[in-house]
Amino acid sequence: MAEQRFVTGSREQAFLLPPDMGEWLPADHLVWLVCEAVDRLDFAAFEREYRDDGQGRPAYDPRLMVALLLDAYAVGERSSRQIERRCREDVAFRVAACGLQPDHVTIARFRRRHVVALVGLFAGVLRLCAAAGLLRLGSVAIDGTKVWADANKNRLAPVSAEEAAAQLLREAEVRDIAEDALPEAQQACVRGLVPAELADPARRAERFAQAAELLAESPPVREQPEQRQSAAADAAAPRAPRRANKTDPESRMMVSPRGWIQGYNAQLALDESHLVLACDVSANPSDYRLLQPMITLTEQALAEAESGQRPGCYLADAGYWNGKLVEQLSSEGRRLLAKPNGRPRRRGRSRSPAVAAMERRLAHPANRRRFHRRQALAEPVIAQIKVGKPLDRFRLRGLAGARLEWTLACTAHNLRRLHRQQTATS
Repeated sequence: MAEQRFVTGSREQAFLLPPDMGEWLPADHLVWLVCEAVDRLDFAAFEREYRDDGQGRPAYDPRLMVALLLDAYAVGERSSRQIERRCREDVAFRVAACGLQPDHVTIARFRRRHVVALVGLFAGVLRLCAAAGLLRLGSVAIDGTKVWADANKNRLAPVSAEEAAAQLLREAEVRDIAEDALPEAQQACVRGLVPAELADPARRAERFAQAAELLAESPPVREQPEQRQSAAADAAAPRAPRRANKTDPESRMMVSPRGWIQGYNAQLALDESHLVLACDVSANPSDYRLLQPMITLTEQALAEAESGQRPGCYLADAGYWNGKLVEQLSSEGRRLLAKPNGRPRRRGRSRSPAVAAMERRLAHPANRRRFHRRQALAEPVIAQIKVGKPLDRFRLRGLAGARLEWTLACTAHNLRRLHRQQTATS
């Protein structure tokens, strides 16, 4: 019988890692691209937060900490304790941390201390992607998804009297500012005063007679349901909920495909190469108020990236439909394809001009094919972020913490896209 042969090893064998850290991982590994991209970013906003008099204990280099965070988010690791553990066990994390091992408290405090600066890195990474020729702005898809907050939806409590009073004062201030912008005649009507031309009984009777003649000559104008809905939406001021969550008061109850959740509304704007152009997080569960802010963020990000390009067409689903806003964006020169929503029109009642114009635009074969690309552009990226690199629940509480996590995840996604392009061309 032949003797069995195996390749064996010894755990007691003494050896050393290669002295050059560049030999620890292949040259096309993701961590090398992350470190190279971080070296090209502007860190002035980080460095302003530290003392420059040479006093005190030295802090970790912000470039080292940012490279560690971006590499962690790129592989789906968001826990500061797990990042600390992987700095000891994972070779890629050791490379990102330059062989150092910052503890989880240092990592968490750095992330909390530099919220604004970390969010600002998104534009710098987008600039690198644009310089690499990764932008494809023929169509830009805007979509959103609901993400759980770090809160239990059953832990709700009534809003305190102090918070309710503060919210009422804010609403009153907003209403006063809106009324101050009205013409003097309308301001007088709001205050319950009679205009000067109606104070005299003789002139008042004459004005009423003229108004009656105009009403008799002109046909009745029916208000469209869409116009009533837009007017009601514009007139409604944002109100605080009657009950707030105890662990994350800024989160809201929202409807998701899996039912009601306590979370936030995460937004994305993507180009044809699945590159994230803009991202944001809102506590508003409705999307129709977020279309214009997302378009504005997209154009600002492209301007900061110095791409010199403009999106050919914005694509949005029915949840973003707002007839008045669509007409305004079209008048400003932006091309938009959005599916109108709402109930079917009743017999004898015509459609609004915005709905009719959009339906004619979507009936064109080229526009129909372009609009059908919206789901293929947005849904895969959302799935990659929420499922592939699991961000199905925010770990940081508050709107600022949720926005930071979502922005870091989108920045890491763009770095993965850049890495994929470079490995494909090399």
